[in-house]
Amino acid sequence: MAAFEKRSTGTLLHVTALPSKFGIGDLGPYAYRFVDILVEACHCYWQVLPLNPTTIECGNSPYTSESGFAGNPLFISPEGLVEEGLVENDLSKYFVHESNLIEYAKVEDAKKTLLRKAYATFSQRKKDYEDEYREFEAEQSGWLEDYALYKAIWETTGLPWYCWPSHLRERDVGSLKAYENSERVRFHKFIQFMFFRQWARLKEYCGKKGVKLIGDLPYYVGYDSADVWANANYFKLGTDKKPSFLSGVPPDYFSANGQLWGHPVYDWERLKEDGFSLWMNRIGHNLKLFDVLRIDHFRGLLAYWEVPAHETTAVKGNWVLVPSDLFLNTLSRIFPSLPFIAEDLGMITEDVNQAMKRLSLLNRKD
Repeated sequence: MAAFEKRSTGTLLHVTALPSKFGIGDLGPYAYRFVDILVEACHCYWQVLPLNPTTIECGNSPYTSESGFAGNPLFISPEGLVEEGLVENDLSKYFVHESNLIEYAKVEDAKKTLLRKAYATFSQRKKDYEDEYREFEAEQSGWLEDYALYKAIWETTGLPWYCWPSHLRERDVGSLKAYENSERVRFHKFIQFMFFRQWARLKEYCGKKGVKLIGDLPYYVGYDSADVWANANYFKLGTDKKPSFLSGVPPDYFSANGQLWGHPVYDWERLKEDGFSLWMNRIGHNLKLFDVLRIDHFRGLLAYWEVPAHETTAVKGNWVLVPSDLFLNTLSRIFPSLPFIAEDLGMITEDVNQAMKRLSLLNRKD
């Protein structure tokens, strides 16, 4: 098998579900303790959901993110910031009252306050991190600047990117220069630096303990995302930048009306022209974070269901073929070890089964 040489055991537990005094699980002490528990239970794998940022507006779903590359700031460990000497030892003012549910508004307020304090200290001590920070910027250059600009403009305007003034919506170079290297841009780059720094340390610990990480690659990204704003030509958008079609699945045993997910759909012909670079970059980025990658909605790599944007249900949609042979050949060429798991939930046709067999992929219905 491509991803697994032998039968193994593992646990699916998203980072949010770890114990925490701060209202949400994070990359701090309890994450390391969970790895130890896995080792004690003779489990070899820890599977998580996507680590990308979530928003209250989208129900904090990691499958509708504002970035397919960035890490979730809420997962940054306050204890880790203390260890760095970026915030004070007493973290009690950032505690969030224990609840069975994550109170995202409270968590975001507390974490944002804490991160701003950490950033102020970081700015004074930047020389201590200079080489590592430059290396991080260089490694993440394919998405980091666009994401930080997106966040800075979003916070300034209070609007999704498709409602920005046209010069910003259309990415006028001169207009964007006003935001480049602004305090907001630097702040969001710092947040990502801290997230990936903490994740790298946790991943290293997992490796030492013999625990491999299984990540999760969402098929789509959110409409209001840095990815769609920066790569609008890869999506089926009109001249007004509004989606012509929306994502979903047809009626099935789950729903008589199907499921209307609401993401903009890919323009696969444009993706093909560029060697599927957006997909390959996302996959390569995630494989640096994980040992194995679950591909969500794998059947969408053969054909996907698109619904005209004016529809209110997914009933009146159509199957659209993807240039799957070329895509899968590209995938195999760039990632020959094929460290993937295919999610096969939904209407699985024989061509999907054959594609999974061709790549020797395991399949999961969750």
